[in-house]
Amino acid sequence: MHLTLEFGGGLELLLENSTKVHKVEVTTPKDGQGKVTMKFLLSWVKENLIKERPEMFLKADSEAWGSCPYK
Repeated sequence: MHLTLEFGGGLELLLENSTKVHKVEVTTPKDGQGKVTMKFLLSWVKENLIKERPEMFLKADSEAWGSCPYK
């Protein structure tokens, strides 16, 4: 799945080169459903894009920056 992700509000400072816009290819999860959910995408971003202080982005299995209505 091709996605364009845009980060702002200071979140871009946690990313490599502090780049705001990232064009990425996200592979579908191997959970049998093959759907990319927000929960999966947030974990993917933490593992693949966040380079500085990942605990500022996600804490355990929930987001650190507030309630996300798209889970």
